[in-house]
Amino acid sequence: MPDTPPIDARDLALLKQEIVANKELVNVKLAAADKALELQAREYESRLMKLNGEHATLLSMKDTYISREVYERDRNQVREEKLVSDAAAISNRRAAWTASIIALIGWALTAWFHFQVPH
Repeated sequence: MPDTPPIDARDLALLKQEIVANKELVNVKLAAADKALELQAREYESRLMKLNGEHATLLSMKDTYISREVYERDRNQVREEKLVSDAAAISNRRAAWTASIIALIGWALTAWFHFQVPH
């Protein structure tokens, strides 16, 4: 067995202090790693919740999506229906005015004949 010099009490105390300090350092590093993993897990959970919300939003948008072709077709159909409706309204007003004028002419002719014919 090789001869090793004996360790004096002061060296032994320093060695014990170094071991305790290294242990504390390892514990601090492990605690920091645990905290970092916890924060990372929270961040991933938060991102997952956001992605799920965006997914739900996209699904609802997909359900209500109307293609440009369908939109244009429906818009043109509404325009055509409005034109027909406006034309019908104009026609109805003209018919009402025409009926009113004919009634007025009829009333005027009746009154004129009434005063023209001797009784």
